[in-house]
Amino acid sequence: DCCVINSLVSVTAGALYAEYRTWAEKSGVRALSKIALSRQLAERGFTTQGRDGAGRALYLGLGLRAKEGQNV
Repeated sequence: DCCVINSLVSVTAGALYAEYRTWAEKSGVRALSKIALSRQLAERGFTTQGRDGAGRALYLGLGLRAKEGQNV
């Protein structure tokens, strides 16, 4: 629900994992480790590709929807 699949977007691996952990906690689901989530994403065709200006790994083509009241 919070992810966007679009070739024009990207998200850092850390931001994606943080959002996933928040979702898991709210949903009462045991969160996967960062490595396990990365493997699950890779099975669906999403791998980290490149780095942002701060050197953080990026998922290209996958992004997060803006939260209500958040400027993009």
